[in-house]
Amino acid sequence: MRHRHVHDRSALRRRGRNFPPLQCLVVPVNDIAEGYDYPAEVRFEIAEQDLPSYLRAADFLNITDVDVVCVEHEFGISAGRRASHVLALLRELNMPIVSPRCTQS
Repeated sequence: MRHRHVHDRSALRRRGRNFPPLQCLVVPVNDIAEGYDYPAEVRFEIAEQDLPSYLRAADFLNITDVDVVCVEHEFGISAGRRASHVLALLRELNMPIVSPRCTQS
């Protein structure tokens, strides 16, 4: 998906529209205590079952000069404890939140 956005921005530049450089950071939710070997875009990691970890992530995003948060999630996050933890994080954010629409076939 990232390559598509880069391509779209390039096409718009060719049409005479300029955009500032785009910087993305990623905050994944880890399902194992030791985490994973993430790329440099990962700036903070959330422990899946730890509500204070979600709240620290919200604090991190609020002080990091983030313009917008895009929440990408798997289907299983729509109910239960994980959903309530994510909602707690979202309630603490001071910036717009977007999420791709998920549909099932």
